[in-house]
Amino acid sequence: MDPTFLNWRNTYENDYFSPGEIVSRVLEDVDDVSVNFKLNFMFLFFSTMIECYSHGKCKLKLLYVDYVKCNGMTVDRTISHIKFWNLNRLQKRETLKLALVDLVNIKNMEEMLTLTENHKGCLVSKLRVMYRENPGNQEIKKLVKRFETVFNYKPEWGFNGKGEARETSNMVMETSVMR
Repeated sequence: MDPTFLNWRNTYENDYFSPGEIVSRVLEDVDDVSVNFKLNFMFLFFSTMIECYSHGKCKLKLLYVDYVKCNGMTVDRTISHIKFWNLNRLQKRETLKLALVDLVNIKNMEEMLTLTENHKGCLVSKLRVMYRENPGNQEIKKLVKRFETVFNYKPEWGFNGKGEARETSNMVMETSVMR
């Protein structure tokens, strides 16, 4: 391990130390620009602002919650970030944010379903026309079968079960509108 880091680490008696211990050391001499001061500051920053996981990924904590607006949560800017964001406030903010995420997901799903419904209708119309113009085409028959499987829906295609074209009033009307 790097000797400079080990020197800094040995200034702490216990294996584990709190951000409060680091703060008191940083505040002891604010004019200090030594390597120990820089390491104290970095560790304070990382332990306060960033949450790291065992798989190596990290996420910003305090900066994120303090500067990203969350509806329903008022931030008191007259109090320091570290004092303001206690466990109760962080939990309240997380609950509010999760509720918003659920709402956004619901809106996205509604939009996706609307698009799917529109595409489904378009697919039916186009498959009818394709089949009418090419009744013996095996690739088109595969597309029809796949559509029926995906949507669990068998529309009136305009042909009978033997693969022979059958005109229906709806099909004639739909295909004439599409041309």
